[in-house]
Amino acid sequence: MKKNDILFILAEILFLAAIAIAGKLLFADLLFIVSAVIALAIVSIVQIVIYRRLQKQNLYLHQISQTQMLNDYNQTEALASLLSIIKLEAPLPPMRGWAISPDFATIISSLVFEGKPKTILEASSGVSTVIAAYCLKKLGSGSVLSLDHDPTYAQKTKGIIAQHKLSDIATVRYSPLKDAVINDEKWLWYDLAFLPEIGPIDLLVIDGPPGSIQNMARYPALPLLFDKLSDNAVILLDDTFRQDEKNIIERWLKEYGCFSCETINTEKGATILRKINKAVN
Repeated sequence: MKKNDILFILAEILFLAAIAIAGKLLFADLLFIVSAVIALAIVSIVQIVIYRRLQKQNLYLHQISQTQMLNDYNQTEALASLLSIIKLEAPLPPMRGWAISPDFATIISSLVFEGKPKTILEASSGVSTVIAAYCLKKLGSGSVLSLDHDPTYAQKTKGIIAQHKLSDIATVRYSPLKDAVINDEKWLWYDLAFLPEIGPIDLLVIDGPPGSIQNMARYPALPLLFDKLSDNAVILLDDTFRQDEKNIIERWLKEYGCFSCETINTEKGATILRKINKAVN
């Protein structure tokens, strides 16, 4: 309780005690009045404790509400910025939740326009595939290959790509998760049968596979694809507010000394690794 609460209770007790004394003088029933004073004091204490707890809870809910409102505004702003630079042929699929958020989509667009990649590889598929393909279309060159371990979702993304008239730029490939051995450790990652079909990877976007399949589920991406990266390759990893992704980045940077690292404060956290052509540790 706060100091003001204690002072209020003491004042109330003194006031009730004065009434009790007056009652004693007038009615000679001190025991009853003292009991009433104690009961009222207890009620007052309980009321103040409940009030303070409700006050604290309301403040917490207000802070959460303000944070959510700010985040919603940032996502709306990011989407508006994105739509100002690409011309859509159809509505975009839903964003946020399991899908990427608008602020992550703007990072994809910025990296595409900045680096002008010839080959983009995505670990997962969805609205990010659409955004990357639209940006490449605006540049006039480049292609994106998106991997998905879920055949149903892969087919769904193919339909979305066709709806947006981007099938000549974007390819969605069903790639089931298969066993992979990295430094004597067993992992699950996308089937690598596609590797001979693509050139050096200029931009690698990692938003899969799901973290539920294994600890540090996205770790295999760099060890398995490192030799396929171009000299100036950029890696973009989503969900880096999660501890698993933080651990992945830390391990990558320890094992590969040729990347700079930039963390961006997005809704889910994003990290950009840029290859800087130093020898691997």
